[in-house]
Amino acid sequence: MLFLLCASTRAFAQEEADDFEFSEYYYSMQQIGKVWDHLNLYSLSREYPPDIKECFISFVLAYPNDAMQVILAQVLGYDQGGSLDGYVMDTTNRYMQCDMLTELTAGIQMCLWHMKDGNTMVAVALKGDEYNEEEPDEAQLSSMSESERDEYIEDHITACVNNLMFYKIMKNEAIWRPRTPQKLCGRTFNFSEYDIQLPKGRDKDIRLTHNADPRKNVVLKWNDGTFIVKD
Repeated sequence: MLFLLCASTRAFAQEEADDFEFSEYYYSMQQIGKVWDHLNLYSLSREYPPDIKECFISFVLAYPNDAMQVILAQVLGYDQGGSLDGYVMDTTNRYMQCDMLTELTAGIQMCLWHMKDGNTMVAVALKGDEYNEEEPDEAQLSSMSESERDEYIEDHITACVNNLMFYKIMKNEAIWRPRTPQKLCGRTFNFSEYDIQLPKGRDKDIRLTHNADPRKNVVLKWNDGTFIVKD
């Protein structure tokens, strides 16, 4: 009996020492940025119009993500202590933001506009860095010196996830229709080069602040469903 108890205890200890394994239903920030230009999602309540809190919850349910689920817990009233930075959920001004403080910082902003025709436009901006999911280019590495390879790999470890997407929700519907920045602004942007600031309060315009050159700063002026680009 004692032998069986000891064996059981060792087996339990071994089980406790194993790595944790979670559901694979998960989108990294990088994966979100690769699919969100063509995938639809639903508003949580299926009622119109949604507020900014409902929009955030709807987005996280559509794209489950470790960082955003911590923010979601805060939104639902479960205090996350020092895990978050800059948390804002402003339903009056239709704006939210939050950064997740981990080894690498990633965050999200959202805002919405009510259009003159009764439809709603939602903006989602991702920011920060993640560990790169793409493997280094082996062919390129083979042509480099050792110091060049080390520098390349060091630069390749992380990936910037800065990105921006819009969604149109038609009056009295609950379906989010993706609308790319190119479609609404008439041009493309390399968002990894910019700090994205969505509007809050009475402001309705999006500001893109270039990381290196202030002369490249851009304002996307709201034009009731599209944007006028002001360099």
